[in-house]
Amino acid sequence: MERREVKLKGFFASVTCPSENSLIVKVNVTNLDPNSYFSLIRDLQDELFHLDTLYSDRAQMVRRRSVISKHRRRKVGDESVRERFIEFKPFPSNLINRVQKIRERMYSFLNENGIAISLISSERSKREIFLLPSNRARALIELTERLNREVEELNRIVRSIDMNGVNFILKRYGVEEVKKEFVIRKVVLRMIPIALTTSTIREWIEEEEGIEVVESYLREFQRSLVRDALKAIIERAQKAISTGNVNFKEIGVVREIARGLGILEYADQLMELMQKGEKDRVSILLENL
Repeated sequence: MERREVKLKGFFASVTCPSENSLIVKVNVTNLDPNSYFSLIRDLQDELFHLDTLYSDRAQMVRRRSVISKHRRRKVGDESVRERFIEFKPFPSNLINRVQKIRERMYSFLNENGIAISLISSERSKREIFLLPSNRARALIELTERLNREVEELNRIVRSIDMNGVNFILKRYGVEEVKKEFVIRKVVLRMIPIALTTSTIREWIEEEEGIEVVESYLREFQRSLVRDALKAIIERAQKAISTGNVNFKEIGVVREIARGLGILEYADQLMELMQKGEKDRVSILLENL
């Protein structure tokens, strides 16, 4: 079967979202005896409960929060010393929940309007790369701007929170007070156009032989992206029709994503073949893109 060239449209998109972990306080309590340690935790829980009640619209629904205990070992000379820490967030629970909601809203948009194609992992974080249709780029930018205005509002609240109550308790037990400056980081959006034209490549590379090598690589890379996108679309469409009752709304969303990426014709062919149970033909079509 003759291989057909398919040009993918849209953007690579990835985001870095604010985390409630930026609001954590970590206190070394190694030197406290057991009675003082448990007493400190109870006093901090009381203070956090008071803080939640103060900032809650439904004070009667507020519950006590946990103060997390952690241990680690540290080398001191030739000896291994066991240290104990406590962790807590000295801010109202509803503020912490709003930070979590920002991340949820961003990834909800990306998962509904794009296709996750890759996962970049490091020791500290994981970040997904999405294929985003061109016609959803403006909405994503506008969402990012709205969420960052909310982050600015949350940071104003963070700066207004009085730490005197928490610090009074910590000082009474002889442990380090809270002195750090808390900042909730904004949403960072990265978008790169998928398409690279031959004229653009020629501007970057002088040698004709080099241009041919790069163009060949990019064509194959483009085909692999199309295959990945179509596989994800088919998988999503299958879920929409596998429950017995076809979710036509979800099918419509999937087709709009395919349309925005410039691959609707192929997505429709594949979905029709899948409905007929012709999985072998689906594989052949994907291989010959």
